[in-house]
Amino acid sequence: MDLEQMRRKAVKFVRQKEERACGGNPERLAELATTSDDYLFKKALWTLFMIVGPICFVVLPVLISFFGIFLPPQWIAVLWTLAKVCMALTLFLFSVCLYLTMKGNI
Repeated sequence: MDLEQMRRKAVKFVRQKEERACGGNPERLAELATTSDDYLFKKALWTLFMIVGPICFVVLPVLISFFGIFLPPQWIAVLWTLAKVCMALTLFLFSVCLYLTMKGNI
């Protein structure tokens, strides 16, 4: 499966989710029909980033620090490593969002 096929599947999933969110409202469905796939895909990626970013960079460190009181240091080291991997994936998602947003503007 190449990147274009994965992108098409992701856009199809996002479009179906948006159609369900319209709830049968004909005005919103007509607006969705005129919306481009690129816009929907970018919107979904930015929404995902806005949810995942604060969780990875704020909530996870606070939780790990809290659990550091109770758990052994070896477990905390593993949890911090997993949190750092999550942060790296979040930064990668941010760079993808920026690339897709800026590639049409350059």
